[in-house]
Amino acid sequence: TSRHWLSVFFFSALTLFWLSKSNLDFKKKYLLAVISAGIGIGFAIINFFLAILIVFWYIFYEKRPLLNIFKEKFFYLLYAVFFALLALPYILYPGSLGFKADLTAKTAKTVLGAVTSPIFFAKTIAVSEPLIIIFAVLGLLFAFRNLKNIFWPFFAFIYAYSVIFYLVFRFEPRFFMGLLPFYVILAGYGFYETQKLLPQKILSKIFFLLLLMPLMLALRFGQLALKNDSRTLALKWAETNILAGSKIMVLARLTNLPAHKAAVAEQEKLDPVSLRKVYLAQAEIAENSPDFKFFHALNLRDLSNESFYENIGNYVKQNHYEYLFIQPAYRDSERFKNIIKNSALLKSYAGGDARLSLAESQFITNPLGLFKISELGPRIEIYKIIK
Repeated sequence: TSRHWLSVFFFSALTLFWLSKSNLDFKKKYLLAVISAGIGIGFAIINFFLAILIVFWYIFYEKRPLLNIFKEKFFYLLYAVFFALLALPYILYPGSLGFKADLTAKTAKTVLGAVTSPIFFAKTIAVSEPLIIIFAVLGLLFAFRNLKNIFWPFFAFIYAYSVIFYLVFRFEPRFFMGLLPFYVILAGYGFYETQKLLPQKILSKIFFLLLLMPLMLALRFGQLALKNDSRTLALKWAETNILAGSKIMVLARLTNLPAHKAAVAEQEKLDPVSLRKVYLAQAEIAENSPDFKFFHALNLRDLSNESFYENIGNYVKQNHYEYLFIQPAYRDSERFKNIIKNSALLKSYAGGDARLSLAESQFITNPLGLFKISELGPRIEIYKIIK
């Protein structure tokens, strides 16, 4: 659900790269930084924050007066480039400004919450990345002692980013991507300075063994990611083992089986709001592509129809549904308990801890739990309904 946040990490790192290129001409590096930030906004509006980074870098790293950005003609060229790149994606596709649902500006906030926001923001990934957070804090302290021209722009940007997210949005692990390049750089510097303080070379080498822990977790996570999510595995099993056109009810988060137009029309009668554009697109593909496997699938994850669920048993019988594809812990799943009692379990995928989720972009519990699960994603069960 959060792939576009990778662009936030990339453009944050790229903008910082241009700003820190001391061998580049002053105007050239700021122009390249502004272009990078402007293009980044086309991928994710949150890259607008990079304008704040550029200003902080100019003030704290370059040690130039703030008023200069309003006096020098060169900066007006930067403004023109930035706002032109900012406007372009929304002229081409206004719907891309899609973060309004995430706004929490009307929610009650406190001064203490704003002041401590960097701490609570970092806590969203501290459980899964403790070494990065610990050494980033040490790196910030070392930078304050040794590299104040680096400390102040990093500190100011991290604080501003965190406070704005507290006041306007909220804290979620994926939102940390905009700060991750800064934490990684600080962690690397903190690690380097810490190992220099160790009294013996052998201790210094042993210290490097700490890096094996995140490497081990990354390899295990990569193995699970390559295996794929339990819902994807279950969908592939259904496409391989269930006949095309079979009647299937699907109830699982972020999950749908390709359905033909008759199934889409049936779902529209039950709850037109539950239809997603992807269902309509798949129905069109199914009609025009004979090699595309599709089903008479009701994808219920967004369906809100109380009378439908109250009479689900009769509905299944009267409409001759043959299979049930369900996430037992998902909302409304308990409505199917009587149907499950009279069904045969064909296939199940154990899934894992929802707090260790690639699909949800969150790792908010002990990452060693990755070694206790067989696949990412929730538990999924596929039943053959006995008539």
